[in-house]
Amino acid sequence: MVSAEPADPFGTVTGPPSSSNIPPRPTAPPTVPAPAGPPEAADPTKGRLVNVPPADFNPFAPPAPSAGAPAAAEGEGDEEKPKGRLVKVPPADFNPFGGLSAPPAPAAAPQAPPAPPATSPFG
Repeated sequence: MVSAEPADPFGTVTGPPSSSNIPPRPTAPPTVPAPAGPPEAADPTKGRLVNVPPADFNPFAPPAPSAGAPAAAEGEGDEEKPKGRLVKVPPADFNPFGGLSAPPAPAAAPQAPPAPPATSPFG
């Protein structure tokens, strides 16, 4: 057969797999490093402070010319306060409805059905 087509046109693997590109299996289980210190206790009253930009902020505006170089030479103690407002973002496990749920009300005692009237055709 003198053809330019492969012997198996559908790509079926008929030979043994090559193990040259498979790494060997690890002999020891992976170890997790111990934490550097005890984890910080979670305080539900705290969140993470995030700077929210002001309403007139334009992220697509060209950057302002750097006036920091001449100002730094004159007064090194003058630090520009960042614009925006600091807000607290609650932690990931925060449940805003956790404190609002009231304890369940006690079940009311079932009432006896009213007595049928004396002139009832069913009684």
